Amino acid sequence: MPLWPIHPKPKEGELLSSWITRLARANHMATADFCRVVLPDKSTTLKEIDRTYNAEMMQALADGAGVPIERVWETSLLSDEGYVFNHRSYGTTEWVLPTAAVDGVDGNGMAYCPQCLDSDAEPYYRKSWRFAFNPVCPTHRAFLRHGCPSCGKPYNYFYAASTQPSMANLIVTCRWCGATMRHAPADQDNSALIDSVLAIQEKINSGIGSDSFAVFGHDYIHAQPYLRFFHTCMNSLTVPDKARWVARNHPEALPKGINVAVLDRNDYTFVIEQRSPEELGTLLCLADVLMGGWPDRFMHYVRKLKISPHKFFSSKTIPHWVTQSASEFWFTKAEGFSNGEIENAGQILRKKLGRPESEGELKVFMTLGKVRNLDKVSHKKRKEAELSPANFELKHSGPGGDFPRKKSDKWRKLIAVESAELLAKIAVLRKPAQIAADEPTTQLELFDKK
Repeated sequence: MPLWPIHPKPKEGELLSSWITRLARANHMATADFCRVVLPDKSTTLKEIDRTYNAEMMQALADGAGVPIERVWETSLLSDEGYVFNHRSYGTTEWVLPTAAVDGVDGNGMAYCPQCLDSDAEPYYRKSWRFAFNPVCPTHRAFLRHGCPSCGKPYNYFYAASTQPSMANLIVTCRWCGATMRHAPADQDNSALIDSVLAIQEKINSGIGSDSFAVFGHDYIHAQPYLRFFHTCMNSLTVPDKARWVARNHPEALPKGINVAVLDRNDYTFVIEQRSPEELGTLLCLADVLMGGWPDRFMHYVRKLKISPHKFFSSKTIPHWVTQSASEFWFTKAEGFSNGEIENAGQILRKKLGRPESEGELKVFMTLGKVRNLDKVSHKKRKEAELSPANFELKHSGPGGDFPRKKSDKWRKLIAVESAELLAKIAVLRKPAQIAADEPTTQLELFDKK
């Protein structure tokens, strides 16, 4: 393919769609027409192009602009696949700020730094602005902006750039009212919070660049599993009560300017990627506190707020490095269990299930007092719901017994324990002979240890 008549090179840190927009304008074409004429994939829209892999398109851009294919690849969000996120070509991708509504919930539009755009000889959109872990501009030490400063509507340059070839400075112009993004006021008031967020941003971006994060108890953790867990921590902290708990219990580790009240909102359907830059900065600081002093602070958080691992990770797979480093605290030290108690619990669970128990079943049994997968056990075994702490044998509780059966859902029948006292009976499986006669530790105290 010959070179295009005018072929500006991608700028340092520029996003692919921004570069294509500038290429189209330089050749006096609407972006949609430019993509349709010169790019092989006619169906790809500008909105999708940043995270859509197409080898022919990449090669066409490299040939037409006279740049190495590696340089074209760097402008795409997909160059960070496997480091920042797992690939998704639709919906919300972890850490990637959406450009439009997600699941029917309107977002804030694309984030941008008005001072950067104002200082550019030719404005361009930075790739780093699309990531939720970069809510602060490191050059101007200010939170990124969302929305038009004039009409307040979400900002993106996709639609205006697609249809209006003659419009000057497409990337800095609001498609709704025509106002310029360059004159939006800078948000630099909270310097203490900004400094803390910048330090976290630098650590995250450095870890992505080297594909390694330092975590106590491990040599190094690869970027993607580390960031996935960090993202899960932030997601947990979007609940205001949990965020306030961290702020109340670890004030010394947080910047003075942090205000967790910014996380209070009427609509909790917003995913992390749809939060404002100040909200993202607050969540980054709170999650960084939980990650500090690993795993003690994190274990204190999940234990005191009674967050089970299965509830914390929800539908996500628990990262192997978290299981390795936190299992001793989550399922042994944090609950005061000895190796003998864990073995006793395993023996009881095998009696209940009539087969060897899995590690996950044992953890749920010891932490929540629940037996999973009883629907796969015979009716007779299912009735054996109550254990006797004296000899660790199972008894049928009968109607009105202390351990009534409950159906969690149609797939599982669980033995539910309502109070901490009953939980201590079923979960702390200590034989009387194992308890010191002088000052025995009460069962409930084992659950309160820090």
